[in-house]
Amino acid sequence: MAPPETCPAAVPGANVSVQEKDDGVAMTFTTKGDVAELRKRVEAMAARINAHAGTGMMGDGMGRMRGRGGMMGDAGAAYRGMMPNARASIEPVDDGARLVLTSQDPADRDRLRAYVQHHEAMMHGGQCPMDMMQMGPVGGAMMGR
Repeated sequence: MAPPETCPAAVPGANVSVQEKDDGVAMTFTTKGDVAELRKRVEAMAARINAHAGTGMMGDGMGRMRGRGGMMGDAGAAYRGMMPNARASIEPVDDGARLVLTSQDPADRDRLRAYVQHHEAMMHGGQCPMDMMQMGPVGGAMMGR
């Protein structure tokens, strides 16, 4: 699980919603509270995802690293194991930011959507699994890029 200080959903008053996109999925984070802090956390999440896109080393949403195929192999449910390779971009929105995840392999698009939808449900339940990479600092994704 992500520490509260890094999780966008842990910003006081934060809301999260998921929207399917043609080539992936988007998560929109909004708050009536500290919008700048929320955006900073979404940018950091995108940077961690992009730092590991294509490496096969995405986190499992529980703070553990998994290589290609994950610890359970590809036979696990769509939301378990590693996140499918995706590129992340950020779009500013009123009162927050949208994290857009584009599948690197069209065959993984539905699995990426299921993975993100599962994590959204966990966030609504008070958990914060979406800080997928528990690595050291990496370069940030910039708003509007």
